[in-house]
Amino acid sequence: MLLFLHRPFEALATKLAASPDELKLTFSFLLSYPLAGILKRLPDSKPLWKNIFIIL
Repeated sequence: MLLFLHRPFEALATKLAASPDELKLTFSFLLSYPLAGILKRLPDSKPLWKNIFIIL
């Protein structure tokens, strides 16, 4: 695991009495909705833009 990504979740997990993995799962689930909205708004006529957005 990349430490710079893992450390904030570890710190928050100790404060919330939860595991870092649970927090990562919740964070990624909640973040997926706004990102899906952005992907939906990209024009279908520009598949390169969609592909770049998905990769990044």
